[in-house]
Amino acid sequence: MAKKSLQLFRYLNKISISESFDSLIKQEALSFYFASACVILLPVYVWYVPPFMILWGCSRILEIAKNKKSKLILFSFPTFLFILFIAYFSWQLVSLLYSENIKTGWNVLFSRLSLILFPLVLLIPGEKILNNIKFLLKLFSISTAIFVLFCYFHSLLVSISFINGNIVFNPHPPEGYWMSYFFGNYFSVNQHPSYLAMFVIFSTIYSFETGFDLLKKSKASYFWFGMGVFLPVSLYFLSSRSGILSCLILLPAYFIYRFRNNRKRIFLLLLVFVFVLIPVLSTNERVKIIIDEVTNNKVMKIVHDDGRLNIWKSTIRIIKQNTLLGVGIGDVRDELHKEYVKIGDQDLIDNNYNVHNQFLEVFVESGIVGLSIFVLILLSILFMSFRTGNILFALFLFMMIIFFMFETVLYRLAGVAFFSLFSFLLTYYPQKSD
Repeated sequence: MAKKSLQLFRYLNKISISESFDSLIKQEALSFYFASACVILLPVYVWYVPPFMILWGCSRILEIAKNKKSKLILFSFPTFLFILFIAYFSWQLVSLLYSENIKTGWNVLFSRLSLILFPLVLLIPGEKILNNIKFLLKLFSISTAIFVLFCYFHSLLVSISFINGNIVFNPHPPEGYWMSYFFGNYFSVNQHPSYLAMFVIFSTIYSFETGFDLLKKSKASYFWFGMGVFLPVSLYFLSSRSGILSCLILLPAYFIYRFRNNRKRIFLLLLVFVFVLIPVLSTNERVKIIIDEVTNNKVMKIVHDDGRLNIWKSTIRIIKQNTLLGVGIGDVRDELHKEYVKIGDQDLIDNNYNVHNQFLEVFVESGIVGLSIFVLILLSILFMSFRTGNILFALFLFMMIIFFMFETVLYRLAGVAFFSLFSFLLTYYPQKSD
């Protein structure tokens, strides 16, 4: 009797699990949960994202096969953008054919798989995701804020030690008294400061956007406004020049757009910007050095001493010899290293830096063909954002372009995943009429 009862319990349990799974598939909730995991993990630790990205894709296939109600709209912007992403990735694959360093080429190509995986799952995203785009953006923003808060606590924790029973606060690491646990790479735990700066700027803008949306509806607007103020403070500690520049351009642009019908608010905003934000940022060591050298007419010295100039010169020399097709996705670093040896820059030789400019990186690895496709992707996003009045999409694009000018954003998984994921999520961002 007990044995039969146990068998019945197991049978009913299997039925219950099966029905729950079928319900998740029918509601298109499974892919939504995996999408949520991706946006939460991206700012925290990007290497946890790929498994959930794959699960997202697999669950989406099951949902489409089971429900048979999701249809691909051929003549739509997401489809057109998807074709451009596929074309860009495919041309990078072609460039592997004329690369000498095949192993490096495959590694780089593999790290950029999310350029097609995220667009693929978001080509037919499902109703659950379409109805919760704002929720996913909120999850990303909150996750970014929590991670930034963790960075503050981590820096504080490693700065405190106990000596002879006394608490000693020393923010300087043993390898250099001029460095600080609250600065740059030390502050940004397991994350490149420039990538975290990207996440912070986007989350800041979206926090303010959410705050304004909820201003007359809920007290939760104060939470979002508070987060919008809290997040950009971290840019001071991340000390990413691209991040600070983006903040100085995009935040005023956002508020000017938001208050475009209220000149008094724009004037007050500019006053706050001039008398509060600029003086605070000017105390940052990297900003202080730049301001000091600019005010002392040492602009040419800044340019000459910045290693990026030698990197870009070396890159341009390679491009001139490989204009049409580039050197191939696997040979960029090898060709750059040869140029570094020629000019005798020991710092560049020892560190074997990448191009530090996304446009030049694309040009040198896949030629004018690859660069044309890449620029077409950006122009398409620009056109669509202005056509639909999607200010969030437009600011996201301008932010990416600023970072593209000074960083090879699509060299690391964090940059590739962020760009591909939000390029498609934001195409579905619901627009409200003014």
